[in-house]
Amino acid sequence: MSDRALKETVKVQKEYIIVDQQTGEVTNQVKKLMYSVKPGARYVKEFAQNPLLRQQIPHSTRTLLSALAARLPYANSDPYISLGSDALSSIGETYGLGEASMKRGLKYLMENGYLIRMGRGRYFLNPYLYGRGTAANILERQKEWDALQSRKKDESPA
Repeated sequence: MSDRALKETVKVQKEYIIVDQQTGEVTNQVKKLMYSVKPGARYVKEFAQNPLLRQQIPHSTRTLLSALAARLPYANSDPYISLGSDALSSIGETYGLGEASMKRGLKYLMENGYLIRMGRGRYFLNPYLYGRGTAANILERQKEWDALQSRKKDESPA
């Protein structure tokens, strides 16, 4: 696995020196803990400069988009999010979304370029918005997304 999981807690400290104003002599040194990062933290990369994230989308749909990003698999594996009835009910319970609201949200996300439906209960989340894994693997997913988008444009009636 190529992700960078932390093996131990990382502590970031700042060091302060106390200087005597009269003599200019260092009288004391103090180290202060600024923050620490615990091991095992997994993350999803969010590409916030993308204009799609600046669009005004309904609150429930934005919540659904965040829930889908949390379910995003690593870019070096199968890139599709499986959303069966169990997964949808789990998302609904966790985030307080109704079934109709989620279906409307999925439809909105597909119409506006956030998702592509790949089959029954399988969706491909736009890798220009979110990614999990190495930059090289995310770049491969972005190329795949571009190929699917161009194929979709070719199939649509003019």
